[in-house]
Amino acid sequence: MTGDDVIVTFVGLALALWFARRMRRTRRRKKSLRKGENGAWYWTDFDGTERSSPTRPDRPGGEWDSDGGGGFDGDGGGD
Repeated sequence: MTGDDVIVTFVGLALALWFARRMRRTRRRKKSLRKGENGAWYWTDFDGTERSSPTRPDRPGGEWDSDGGGGFDGDGGGD
């Protein structure tokens, strides 16, 4: 193996590990999604905090679609 082969292999492995971790985190977040009695949607976010939204976050335009929006705190404001 040449030095270039080692670098390409290392980069490929790093990307594969990053992608696997991202998929596992996304699956865990989606599994925690539930609808509350008040009609709001609740889930546990990547950092372990409880988040909420008045609209379903996994639909187009939802919290997860924009990938950067905050959750709904129940009084009309964002987190």
